[in-house]
Amino acid sequence: MHASVMVLAGVTCIAGIFPVLYGTKAHRWMLTASSILGRLFITASFAIVYLYTLELYPTCIRNGALGALSTFARVGGALAPYILNFSWWCAIPGYDNDTYKIQSEIHEELINEYIPKSEDEGEVVYDKCLIYSNTTENGNRTTQKCSSWVYDKTNTHTSITTQLNLVCDKAILARHTITFFFMGYLFAMAVCGILSDRFGRKKVIIVCLFLQGATGIATAFIYNIYAIYVLRFLTAVGGAGSFVPSVVLASKTDPNFDVKLGNCELGILRPFS
Repeated sequence: MHASVMVLAGVTCIAGIFPVLYGTKAHRWMLTASSILGRLFITASFAIVYLYTLELYPTCIRNGALGALSTFARVGGALAPYILNFSWWCAIPGYDNDTYKIQSEIHEELINEYIPKSEDEGEVVYDKCLIYSNTTENGNRTTQKCSSWVYDKTNTHTSITTQLNLVCDKAILARHTITFFFMGYLFAMAVCGILSDRFGRKKVIIVCLFLQGATGIATAFIYNIYAIYVLRFLTAVGGAGSFVPSVVLASKTDPNFDVKLGNCELGILRPFS
C-alpha cells in the first residue's frame, strides 16, 4: 500500500507531461486532473514517510530533518515566482497566426511597424501594452492600448494569466485573488468561533475541511476570474474555519496541552507557514 501510493505519485506527475507536449485545449482538463492527483499522492507519500520516521529514527534526527525540509520548501515557494517569468506584447491587428516567437523577416517587420520599442541597456524592448494606431501628417505616430496579446510559450504553454489575459490594465484582477482570500480568512475568524460554540467544534471542523477541499479542487477547473474570487474566499473560510476550532478543541481535550506555550509557538511559527 505504501509503495503503491509513492508509485502513483510519480506516475501522475509524469502523466502531466503528455497533455502539455501533445495535447490541445480540449485536453487541458487532463493536465489539471493529473496535477490534482499528483498533489494528492505526494501529500499521502509525505504522510507515510513521516509515520515511518517515528519508528526508524530518534526524535532529534527526525525533527531536524523535517524542519530542514520544511525550510527548503518555503524557500522554494518564495523563489518559484521569479524562476518562471514569461513575457508578452500586443497582437498585430489582422494577423491571425501571430505569435510571440518571430516567424520570419516579414513577421519581424510587422512587429516593428505596430509595436513601440525602446532600448534598455543596449537591448531592444517591445512595449507590452501599447500599439501604434496611426501615423499623422507630420510623421508622428500615436499609440493606443491593445486588447489582445501574444505570449512567450518557451517555458509554459498556458496558464490562467494567458487564458484570461490578466496583463496590463487587467493585472490588478489577478492580485485581487489574494485580497479575497484574506477577506475569507477574516470572515472565518469572526464567524467560525461563534458557530463552533453553537453547533459544536467537530461539526464545524468537518464542514470546513470539506468546504476547503471542494472549493480548492473546483478552482483548478474554473476559468472565470469572478468565480475564482468566490472560490478563493470560500477556500480561506474552510482553511481558517478548520484551523481555529482545532486549536481550541486540542486545548480542551488534551490535558498536556499548554495554552500559553501553544499560543506562543503559533505566534512564532505562523509567519513562516
